[in-house]
Amino acid sequence: MPIVLDIPAVIISAVIGATVSVVVTQYTLKHRTVADRRRSTVDLIERRLLSFEREQTRTEFLELLDDPDRSLCVWAREDKRESREASIIRNLLNEYELIAIGIEQKLYDEVLYKYFWKGALLDDWEATIDFIDLVRRRTKNPEIYRQFSNLAERWSKEKNSPTPQIAN
Repeated sequence: MPIVLDIPAVIISAVIGATVSVVVTQYTLKHRTVADRRRSTVDLIERRLLSFEREQTRTEFLELLDDPDRSLCVWAREDKRESREASIIRNLLNEYELIAIGIEQKLYDEVLYKYFWKGALLDDWEATIDFIDLVRRRTKNPEIYRQFSNLAERWSKEKNSPTPQIAN
């Protein structure tokens, strides 16, 4: 007895199978991407917590903030650009800028990062707003530390988000 194929039924089955395959693949990739982003964020947090160099920079930055005779703005001047103090401030701001770009580009999980670092990020942003403004004006580049500023401004406006403090 010859086998009779119902061509429309075969086509419909193939389309349904391909559609299911695409949906399953997209679902898997989406959840994998979220998991990868969270893993990257945990790795970043761990590196920041355990980094001696970062801890040293943070300590030196806090010492600059504690100097009652000097504002951070002193270190934004062109003649102070190569100073150790200006370098400490730039290192901290560059780190925040890279993190903000990573969050913006969805490389890092914003909620998880915010949970650990919102308080420090906002404190440091407040402390460096005038420094950033002076550097932007001096260089005539309003985009310097733009992503960091945007992130800090957005977080500062949020209500009821967690702000746990990590001991320094």
